[in-house]
Amino acid sequence: GFTQSATIREVREFCFDQLQQTRVQVPEADDADLEFPEGRQLTEEQQALREARVRHREQTQRLREEAARSRQSQAPELGELVLRTNVPPRATFSEEQGGLDTTLGQAGLAPSGTLVLDIRRAAPAPATAEAARPASDVSMGSGEEDEDDSDDP
Repeated sequence: GFTQSATIREVREFCFDQLQQTRVQVPEADDADLEFPEGRQLTEEQQALREARVRHREQTQRLREEAARSRQSQAPELGELVLRTNVPPRATFSEEQGGLDTTLGQAGLAPSGTLVLDIRRAAPAPATAEAARPASDVSMGSGEEDEDDSDDP
């Protein structure tokens, strides 16, 4: 837990560290059920089933690793984390709105209290009108057209 002298900034950094740790953990595959006793002869069906299980486990592991990389690339930046109280008097603590150096005691969150963690991502840049127009509407020439093309040999 945090003491009443801890700042909102320290709580936010703790949350950020926790988010970073949970985003990169990939569970290891458990191959215990794929093992057969030494010297046991497998039927073709058993061998095919074992190979299918192995392929399934390998594919699942690749998907887990890919998902972990994807989550990690989408991990929030520290500045995107906003902490807020959910009971009156409501308060929001962020880089933009300030208050990060407020202690938990000053914020009325000690000896107990609740902070809600929000991730505020920057809005994507709006598409320009030129980029949004269909290709058929975009003029490729200089705007001057030859009206009489029949004179060409």
